[in-house]
Amino acid sequence: MGVILVYNTMNFDKNLTILRGMGMSKGVLKGSFGMKTVLFFMMISLVSTVAIAQDLPRIAIYVTGNIGEDEKSALGTVMLSALINSGRYRGIERSSAFMAEVEREQATQRSGAIDDSHISELGKQFGVRFVCIAAITPAFGSYQVSARIVDVETAEVVHIGNAASPLNLMKDLEEVSEKVVVSMFGKSKRTASNISAGGGAFFLNDFGGGVLNEEYTYKMPFSSIGLNIFLDVVYAEVSVGLLFADGTVYEDIEYSFTALTFGILGKYPIRFNKITVFPAVGVDYKTVLSGGETYGGDYTYEWGRYAGSYSALWFKLGGGADIDLNENIYLRIGLLYGMRATNESEKETIEDWWWGEPKANIGHGFTLRAGIGYRF
Repeated sequence: MGVILVYNTMNFDKNLTILRGMGMSKGVLKGSFGMKTVLFFMMISLVSTVAIAQDLPRIAIYVTGNIGEDEKSALGTVMLSALINSGRYRGIERSSAFMAEVEREQATQRSGAIDDSHISELGKQFGVRFVCIAAITPAFGSYQVSARIVDVETAEVVHIGNAASPLNLMKDLEEVSEKVVVSMFGKSKRTASNISAGGGAFFLNDFGGGVLNEEYTYKMPFSSIGLNIFLDVVYAEVSVGLLFADGTVYEDIEYSFTALTFGILGKYPIRFNKITVFPAVGVDYKTVLSGGETYGGDYTYEWGRYAGSYSALWFKLGGGADIDLNENIYLRIGLLYGMRATNESEKETIEDWWWGEPKANIGHGFTLRAGIGYRF
């Protein structure tokens, strides 16, 4: 069953070593995919994420109208969230302080009113680029919520939106805020479909694997690089990939393989402006198509029809982030830690070893992913 027998003459017949490999074509990657590399890619991803978030203009909100102060504050908070979730703005930490300052300015005016130019000046003091002014007017047993976004540099109104609501319940505040934002910018294409698809590259390594007993340990670590495509439906991702892997048992014994991967992840997305983060858990099955082992760079043993015995199921846990490049296209990055089930080759090796109570050495490692997705 694809077994290579190597006799160690120094230890006579007892030292029968049954070597099995799991591994990528020679030269694609050498050694294990180190933690320094993982941390490097994580740092690059973090810097990119922060840079995109910082690029958004700041916005503050002021609510006026014939309702209670608590209701004004609640509506302002909910509408600010709707504006931030549109992916066009980022908020300010002192939003309530800004509203209070506008109220104080209004109280000092003889007419009791404050115009857009005054609000724009206050906006500059708070370091914002835009101010959303929401006016609430009772009409026919309901309320009309009209909002305008003012550029504080020019005092120009750049967006206008409105919607009607009874404003009886908290959900009314959320619904009317969403309607106002949609009225301003149109319905986001992101809400038209929950389906997206894409592709990219991934790096997978296995720190362990192989078989050990009381006297021998044959760990078979490997590193791999691959390409994959994925289909995403909000809380689930299905992927198919092709990977090329290689590894080293000893200095003069190398192995490599090519495999297909089939994965499914469950995830829970949490959105912040243009960035959506998600924890994820799932499984991935690696189907080995071909592979072999090379001894001293001279002799090569091809696994042939036994290559499938090196296939294995992975259980994975981790997370990722989607960074919006525009309303349709996003960058997806992710880091997963996985543990591998014992494959058939390792099970057969355990059965073949008749000394030292052999057992499987658990395979485990990291998967780093990066790709581009498109929302339909």
